[in-house]
Formats: sequence, structure tokens, C-alpha cells
Amino acid sequence: MRKKIAIVLTAVLVLCASFVVYGAEAGNLLTNRGQTQDMGQVDVSIGGALILGQDTEFTVKLTNAQNELVSSQKLSLGRDNAKAGRVSFERLAEGDYTVTVSGERFAQYVQKVSVKNGTAYAVNLTTGFLGGMNYEAGAAHPGVLIIGDVNGDGKTDAADKTELVNAIEAGAPAGLTDLNGDGVVDLVDAITGMPGIENVSMTTNGVLLDDEILEFANREMANIVLSIDGRKEIHDKMRPFRGGQGSYDLVVEKFRKVAESRGQDRYYVRGTFTHNNLDFSRDVLHLADLGFRQISVEPVVAGPEEDYAIRETDIPVLKEEYDRLAAEMIKRRKEGNGFHFFHFMIDLEGGPCVAKRLSGCGSGTEYLAVTPWGDLYPCHQFVGNENFLMGNVDEGILRDDIRDAFKCCNVYAREKCRKCFAKFYCSGGCAANAYHFHGNINDAYDVGCELQRKRVECAIMLKVAESEMRQDPESGK
Repeated sequence: MRKKIAIVLTAVLVLCASFVVYGAEAGNLLTNRGQTQDMGQVDVSIGGALILGQDTEFTVKLTNAQNELVSSQKLSLGRDNAKAGRVSFERLAEGDYTVTVSGERFAQYVQKVSVKNGTAYAVNLTTGFLGGMNYEAGAAHPGVLIIGDVNGDGKTDAADKTELVNAIEAGAPAGLTDLNGDGVVDLVDAITGMPGIENVSMTTNGVLLDDEILEFANREMANIVLSIDGRKEIHDKMRPFRGGQGSYDLVVEKFRKVAESRGQDRYYVRGTFTHNNLDFSRDVLHLADLGFRQISVEPVVAGPEEDYAIRETDIPVLKEEYDRLAAEMIKRRKEGNGFHFFHFMIDLEGGPCVAKRLSGCGSGTEYLAVTPWGDLYPCHQFVGNENFLMGNVDEGILRDDIRDAFKCCNVYAREKCRKCFAKFYCSGGCAANAYHFHGNINDAYDVGCELQRKRVECAIMLKVAESEMRQDPESGK
């Protein structure tokens, strides 16, 4: 468990390497607020970018060029951003000043201000980074108060990471390590305490989903994946409880609530079709009829010994289903009742960069799977296969040959890909599937290839239809 926590925090710190100016004259947006009568003025405001479960009191100090204290004021920011705060330093003589802001769990923030007579200045700060704001060097932006100072030394660094790991491992009571103020010290505090992590997502089967979890997910998660396979009889067959009873009725209304609570965005209902429901387009349309607008239903990948595995003889039927689905999607878009189907959302004009077009997901080179005990594998589908054990979190990569093998795994290394028109849209497919079916990561999973080509064809069909609708708006009526 300790290794797992350390891995998460280490990854977060690496990803946040560009935000290392913690409280050292960060380049915030210093606003000239206009003319005062005869002396200068500095206003400091703090707005909430983080949702915290507790009130936070900040101390705002103003010192002059001789580092003498001019004034010190308290500023309170309410829990859940219920209220923002602002303080003013008035009747200031012309000269250079330093604003210092400190508060429990936050790194100290320092901003220099040059005051001229008759002018008021505003120092605007937020408790975290705002979406859509440019924080690159030289860009104008609000100053950022960085949360994560769990040892109270006024900065965030590796010492805070170590203390937070220890607190989570020990189940410590709420204190400075309870960064999000929910009364529990856990991995959520690790995410809260490190800036720059914006794309945390979760997947749920919905069984334990309730209003409290939904509130948390909508606040903390960039995306939610909802596991549902389509029609009730299909879902219940593949996702029963231990006693054999189905789970569809328990989860479907919860999932509809999730979709509406997120404005029909930043989620996917994700299902799997098998040999048991080759008419999967009916499952996709069933989900659309329930009101879902972000849908992904994809083929199962299973060994031939499984009765639900897709067979090569199923391919013609599945291709017809993709055609039927694409035609129905065009019809519904013309009627103003369209939805998105993940596997038809292919960027035919731009697409991924050249490296991605050639090598795909980056398993074994750009990312690794980490087991709870710290072992490293190229991806989660290789976990447990000792032939692909690359190393561990204590010693690092011990098998460079595995890394090098995946580095060379690309569309030009796969004989089956060389003459395929879709090779730059699937990037050669899944290396794990190729290995599990053919024993070679440079081979290709044949069923997957056939279906991928059909999906690209359907994506082209949809693109042409959309273009025609734009050129002739009447055709969409």
C-alpha cells in the first residue's frame, strides 16, 4: 500500500514539474484599479479554485522596501467557496512594497508591488489553477496559492510528500494532512495537494454509486465512465450479482442522473458486446433512447474457449451492424436528436501526431502498469506474465530489452499493417491482444483489424453526411 501511495505522489510531482515556483514572486495579474485621492492603495483578493470542506483563514502582510511591517490583516475564504475575501491597504506612500500571503496547508505566496501616489492596485489570487487560464511564463494570470504544505514550513516540496505518504499509510487523524478538509486523510488529499492534475477520471459499475459519491465525482473527476452493456437482458446476462440476479435495474437510473448532472458531457456510458448480442446496434440505440449522448460499446476480446468470444464468422454480421448504426446516427442528427459514438469519433483531417500514428498507445515506453506491490509491466494486460516484468518501483527498469522491444513495436514492424489503409488511425492495434492471440507483440489481432477498418469507413460516411448537412441546412430538417 505504501508503495502504491508513493507511486501516485511521485507521478503527481513529476507531472507538476513546471509549477515549481511555489510562493516566489509568481507572475500574477497585477491590476491598476484607477486613481485614489493622494496616496496609493493595494487591494488583495482571494477567490476559490479548489473546493474545500473547511473554512481557511489567510494572513496578508504588507512590508515596505526596508522589510518593515506596514500592516497585517486576516482574510477568510469560506468552505466550498461560499464566500471570497478581500483586504485593502490604504493611504500608502509612494514606493516598493511586498505582499505576503500565508495560510494553513498553503505555501507562502509573495508578490512585489510598486505603488505610485494616487493609484490603487489589485493583487488577485486563487486557491489553485483555473481551467482555461494560460499559466506559461510571461502570461498574465491570477496568482496561485498552492495547497500541500503539510509540515507547516511555508513551502511545498518532497518533505511534504513524505509526510503525506506517512499520514495516509498510518490512517492519521485529520490535521494539516487533510488537505481537502473532508475529515479523512487519503489519496484524495494527495491529488488535492499537487497542482496541475486535471484529468483524473473514474469508472464505476454503479452498484455502490450514491448522491455523496456523485457529488464528489462531479467535483473532482474530469470524466466518469459508466459500465452498462445496453438492453436489460444483455446487461443482466454479463453483469449479474453473485446470486444470479441482474444489476440493470439498480444502476440505470443512477447513470441517467450522472449524465444529467454533468450536462450530458464529460462522461461515457461504456458497454461491451459479445457473441451473445451480435445485434449490438440495438444496445447502442437503447442507451441513446434512455437519453445518453456519450456512448461507447465495443467488442469483447476473449479467448476462443469462451462461449461469448467474438468469432471470425461473426465479422460479416458485425460489419452490417456498424453500417446500420451509422445510418441511424445520420437520421437522428437530421432530426436534431443526435448522439456521439466513441468508435466513430475519428479525426480524419488532423488526428494524432506522427509518433502516435506509428506506435499507438505507448505501452512499455511512455507509460507502465504498476501493481499494488510495486512491479512494473508494459501495461495492465501483461501483469502476471513474468516474461514482461520490467522492474519495480524500488530499483527502476531492470529489463531494458522489454522496453526496446516495445519501442520498436509500430505499424512498419507489423507485416499485416503495411498495406492496410487504416493503419495510421489504429496505429497497429493493441500489442497485448496481438501477443495473447499470436504470441508476438508485432503481430495483429485479426478480428480487431477487420472491425477497426469498418469503423473508419463508417467515420468517413458520417463525415460526408455532416458536410452535406452543413452545405444544405434544409437536408437536416
